[in-house]
Amino acid sequence: MRRVLVVVWVLQMCVLLMRADSSSAKDHTTKDRTTTATPSSQLYQDLPESLQNNLLLQAPAEQNAPINPKTKYIQLANNLPIYILPAYYSFSPPYSRNDIPVEMKFQVSFRVVFLEQLVCKYCNFDFAYTQTHWFQIYNAKDSKPMRDINFSPSFMFNYTKQLAFLGGYITTMRLGYIHLSNGERKDNLVVGEADIRNDGLSKDDPGWLRRSKSIDRFIAQIDWQRGRFGLSLRAWVPVGKHLISDMGDNDNLTSYIGFGDMALSYEYKRHLFELYVNNIFNNYFSKEYWDWKGRLELGYTYRLSKRVGIYFQVIHGFGDSLYEFNYSLTRAGSGLRLNF
Repeated sequence: MRRVLVVVWVLQMCVLLMRADSSSAKDHTTKDRTTTATPSSQLYQDLPESLQNNLLLQAPAEQNAPINPKTKYIQLANNLPIYILPAYYSFSPPYSRNDIPVEMKFQVSFRVVFLEQLVCKYCNFDFAYTQTHWFQIYNAKDSKPMRDINFSPSFMFNYTKQLAFLGGYITTMRLGYIHLSNGERKDNLVVGEADIRNDGLSKDDPGWLRRSKSIDRFIAQIDWQRGRFGLSLRAWVPVGKHLISDMGDNDNLTSYIGFGDMALSYEYKRHLFELYVNNIFNNYFSKEYWDWKGRLELGYTYRLSKRVGIYFQVIHGFGDSLYEFNYSLTRAGSGLRLNF
């Protein structure tokens, strides 16, 4: 029986390889690579489930050629999730007296890959941009404001050769620069006076929480994959005289976001489970660190098609938006996700 299964498996692999060769001869396209390592190639997904388990520990498909040779110099690729959560509820009181607990959250993100194989066979560069919105669309009493926005452009160098490590494979190593800000001026008295964190303070007091927030970081990232499991690990160093904002008014930001984060993923059939944790690198010898002030984010996607899925998100800890970096909260939402 085992010999029969082996023969069947070999024949199916041959057929799938011929299909892949014929399709690549026509359009030379391969699946876009995301920021975090996602398991399985198209060949693996096309196999019967009874044979997939035998391939779980094989290396991901190597990227020996440009992602899309037809677009030799520049192309569009996936970055972070694109989603919309029409029902996004806060179980914690909003930081502003003018806000209501239920709102809409949505995120758009893209990555432009360019100069592939310029430095080496497995090297490329990319520019990425992510924008996240918290929209008080149901708050008619306050004119349905856009409560918060995060803007995050980045520039990265990527090395994509597969390297065996700890029973799996390092799929991508990245070095680069990331900016994160909320695009606000340093003073917004309407928001500041409504913020419960500013109670008992005036705008001239040192502890007054200024509206403008930004941070620049040099980042190193490793993506690792083993079968259906994916891991993305990042470490960073803040750039500039002050860790946050041009006024240095909240230089304790790293007490909450730390100096690194981690994203885990597990994919099974139509199901995608994700876990994000920040503040994983910090001063472990400080008593303050063990009073952990990071953030946990759980995500679940049920695929309806190759590009659309039902998406659920739960966040617990400090800092949903950048402006809320030192505000403890628990929130959950549901909606649609448009990329994987």
